[in-house]
Amino acid sequence: MKNILCYLLTFFLFSCEAVDWHTTLEQNDNAQQILDQLNDPELKKGKIFVLSRHKNDVAIKIRVNEEVFIIRREEIQSFELKEGNNSLFTYLVAFGDEVGNCNRESYVFNTKDFEDDETHYFILMEGPGPIFTCFRDVHVKEEAFHYKKENPRSRWKEGWIINY
Repeated sequence: MKNILCYLLTFFLFSCEAVDWHTTLEQNDNAQQILDQLNDPELKKGKIFVLSRHKNDVAIKIRVNEEVFIIRREEIQSFELKEGNNSLFTYLVAFGDEVGNCNRESYVFNTKDFEDDETHYFILMEGPGPIFTCFRDVHVKEEAFHYKKENPRSRWKEGWIINY
């Protein structure tokens, strides 16, 4: 019996992925640069901005155009917008699997469908899932992004959401 508990404990420890303590923003130390981009009409062109509004202060992973980044609640990240298809997928890792996204697949948008938009904005939120809460990558208009950044508990206005 003593050996079984030891084996189970060892299996459990090796099954869990290491916790990411530092987010990409903390590692790159570029928070001011991102805010400068967000607030400058020229610097924000060709960017994807992501504001994390998930409930828990857990570092989560976000894959943007096949690159993985780590983001924590209340952080803003900036990514390069590609011509054509762009994708976002927010998730956690449990036992080596990507879990926790409500849609279970990346949100993909094409810049040709948004010819008037040089910048795209997303808010990462938690929504009700089948069993647990899950993450949603919500594509929003610029007005919504700035408003929710400054007023996190306020209600949504009609027409702010591009996808949900």
